[in-house]
Amino acid sequence: MGQSIFQIYAHLVFSVSRRRHLLDVKETKNQIFGYMAKVMENRHAHVLAIGGGEEHVHLLHRLPKSMCYQDLMRELKANSSRFAKRFGPRYRSFAWQTGYYAVSVSRWDVDKIANYIRNQERHHHTEIYKEEVLRLLRESGAEFDERYLWD
Repeated sequence: MGQSIFQIYAHLVFSVSRRRHLLDVKETKNQIFGYMAKVMENRHAHVLAIGGGEEHVHLLHRLPKSMCYQDLMRELKANSSRFAKRFGPRYRSFAWQTGYYAVSVSRWDVDKIANYIRNQERHHHTEIYKEEVLRLLRESGAEFDERYLWD
């Protein structure tokens, strides 16, 4: 093939450090999520959906073909943490947890995952974040050690 075609989707999840509820103000959360989407877009990681609860974020995005995922995560978290600190004293120590959960998504499941992400606020009326993460990890078959999941 003369052209390189790269279309891989990922569902990304991570939380605010120590799972503090700093994303509880809708307007602030929307601004932080919007900024995160811009960071991703600037790195050619097209965002299809972004949402989350009071202490975490979900992103469905296309992977960039020319950037290491670990570098993308480092840049996303560092830049969005700096941005969040602009929202006043309450956010002065804002930081994301060090780790993240990322799993590939089939093109045929993109719409289903996008809807799941867009309905996060409603979803978390019935399932707390820790339960959600454990369920997602088990459903994806990811190997993990629960001792190291929570900072």
